Amino acid sequence: MRLLRTLTEPKLRGKTCLVRVNLDIKDPSRDSLRLQATLPTLRFLFKYGAKPVIISHRGRPKGEDAALSLKRAVSLIEKELGQAVEWRENLRFDPREEANNVAFAKELAQGADIYINDDFATSHRKAASMVAITEFLPSYAGLHLEEEIKNLSHVRDNPDYPRVVILGGIKIEDKIGVIQKFENAGTKFLLGSAYRMSPEALPRHADIVFAKDGIGGNAWQDIGVKTTEEYEKVIAKAKTVVWSGPVGKAENAKYAKGSQALAAAIIKSKAFSVAGGGDTADFLQKEGLIKKFDWVSTGGGAMLAFLSGEKLPGISALEK
Repeated sequence: MRLLRTLTEPKLRGKTCLVRVNLDIKDPSRDSLRLQATLPTLRFLFKYGAKPVIISHRGRPKGEDAALSLKRAVSLIEKELGQAVEWRENLRFDPREEANNVAFAKELAQGADIYINDDFATSHRKAASMVAITEFLPSYAGLHLEEEIKNLSHVRDNPDYPRVVILGGIKIEDKIGVIQKFENAGTKFLLGSAYRMSPEALPRHADIVFAKDGIGGNAWQDIGVKTTEEYEKVIAKAKTVVWSGPVGKAENAKYAKGSQALAAAIIKSKAFSVAGGGDTADFLQKEGLIKKFDWVSTGGGAMLAFLSGEKLPGISALEK
């Protein structure tokens, strides 16, 4: 894979660089982890005299939809950079984007000299701006994408043990692949309040700990005091922690205490810590804890797929 950071000023000055970033942000009127992730690569390109052109998507539009325009998100980027940036409108306004249409990719490539994928969170999608585009331009991994691959590869392939994997959210089926990939004698899985299924439904060799108690009635909305204390003890011994999904309905302050306690335990443990997924990132940003973790991924589905050992089409296209 060719890396953007290896390019020198003579190779970039005057070049038009098509930069695939992730602006799939629920509220593009405020700052977010995904928006911040776009900045290092854009600053790098401006520093060396290149002309970046932002391409991205937002939501799942059915044709053109002004409510899903990228304009407000780009305005925030320009404010952060202190200068204007050229950009293209929401790629998903054209159905050919998600179809990985070669003709659409060729149209995107016109006028550009270099393609840069800096959108890890969409790299598990086989889209024209992620895959087909690499057939028409010299293609590189952006600074953020490189960091995503490095940090997630570390916790997947070369972690320090004991390794603790915290799986929250509500869709356990999305996390089965991670359990299967990570199950070994040195890894323990701590499950959130939503998961109260039979152990037979999960990989049988994995060391899985279910919540012992919860709050919010019969359908637990958060882990309880006993479970929190148990999980804190496990985390205290960890050398590596991977966290995907709050352990309760953390968007409601009433049910955020479990996630708050585990975040504090992770930070206190000094373990190498990686968190990811939209809800997890939003929770950590709201709590002001993003910088307390070693890495917070912009990807939800992409992070789970990568950790499960799947080949991500957007990354595989760069490796070709």
